[in-house]
Amino acid sequence: MPGAVPNTSTSALCNSSMPYLMKLADHGLLALEEDPGFKKGLNIADGRLLLEVN
Repeated sequence: MPGAVPNTSTSALCNSSMPYLMKLADHGLLALEEDPGFKKGLNIADGRLLLEVN
């Protein structure tokens, strides 16, 4: 429950998302091609809604 431990949950979210944010900041959209897992999180591109169904 994030509401029960707000400081811990905020730190966990920041720590888990920071590598992806840094990769995006360093490489731009090319980061999506370098990391297939990262590309799966893309929701909108070129004004189109994307959905990858597995």
